[in-house]
Amino acid sequence: RPAKESKVPPPVFTKPKIQKLTETRSETAIFKSVYSCVKRIESKVETVMKEIKDQI
Repeated sequence: RPAKESKVPPPVFTKPKIQKLTETRSETAIFKSVYSCVKRIESKVETVMKEIKDQI
């Protein structure tokens, strides 16, 4: 019996693997969106700082 069980891969093991893949995909998507947001804010801050410097 134990030999038979080892041959068949447990379904519990394959499910978390797929979940992890989708999780990492969503994480990278979130990271990309956050990164683009940060870059946009940085460029806005740069333009604002330039304007302030011009005024001073």
